[in-house]
Amino acid sequence: MAKRRDIPVKLILTGELVFHLHYGVNARKWWEKQIIENTPEVNFLVPIRVGMKTQVELNNRVFAIQVTENFGSPGYVCQSEQLSSDIENSPTQAICKLYQQIFKNSTRYSGNLEIGRASCRERV
Repeated sequence: MAKRRDIPVKLILTGELVFHLHYGVNARKWWEKQIIENTPEVNFLVPIRVGMKTQVELNNRVFAIQVTENFGSPGYVCQSEQLSSDIENSPTQAICKLYQQIFKNSTRYSGNLEIGRASCRERV
């Protein structure tokens, strides 16, 4: 069974809502359903904002994940020091690929948690 740790996430940039993305034909790609713990009947939608940037420290190294537009869908880029991932379809792919490139191992982190917890906690 995988270990779960509570990793502190810092919101660096809130990003912005882009009308044609968040309210256009691809709107469903730009909103994420969040459920409040211990109250399964209460949930809400949180926007995935263009330019939103979060930061986490993993294995004593700072990683930043930023949201970009990727052909009408959210794209995610992870950066650490001078290294950067390609634009990926999920924050998990972005952070894992860069982490594995740097540390040469198969450790996986959930980018959805890393970017999502910050957006909810900071009430973006």
